Amino acid sequence: MLRMRFYLTRPHVSSGVRPPQRECDANRDVRVGLCMGRLGVLLLSVLACRASQPILAAQAPSATPLRVLGEANPDSMPPSCRVHGGTPPVAWAPPSWTWSKHRDHGLDSLGAGRLVIHLVSARTGVALQTGALYLEATPPSRPISGYVSEGWTHLQAPAGRYALRIRSIGLGQAILDSLDVRRGYADTLRLGVGQPWFCRL
Repeated sequence: MLRMRFYLTRPHVSSGVRPPQRECDANRDVRVGLCMGRLGVLLLSVLACRASQPILAAQAPSATPLRVLGEANPDSMPPSCRVHGGTPPVAWAPPSWTWSKHRDHGLDSLGAGRLVIHLVSARTGVALQTGALYLEATPPSRPISGYVSEGWTHLQAPAGRYALRIRSIGLGQAILDSLDVRRGYADTLRLGVGQPWFCRL
């Protein structure tokens, strides 16, 4: 009688067991969710830091009131005007500043700033055709000068504090004793130029 023996063999299974596909997809979704959450927290932190920093461009730099040179009192007529007659003075308009909010990298690399100055008549509002402006440093040194063309001029200077002297032919003279030239910014100053007593000959 023949005896037959049957040997049951199990299929070979490698040591690295691969999990089911659904489990892989679930783990991947969890990892992506964690990464997105961390990215969101990082983005919120950056925005919070930027919001807490002061906006330097919105802050008004130091600038003193305009000081008019010469006789500009309408109640104080010069002797020559009493004799020949004349036109009473016109008061200067207060300086009007527009602070730039955008940094100019070219100016910044030079350690400089720029003043864009618009001169108009305080009496008519028309742009002046002539005039000269001088930026004077402290301690005194050679001033930086600019001359008006169609009412505009530009003064570029190393960042710092200056006095600005304004001279207009046939009109008044005035000075801003202290103003800031900001590094990397081009700020605009509008000046309404008055006039002193004008005496007829």
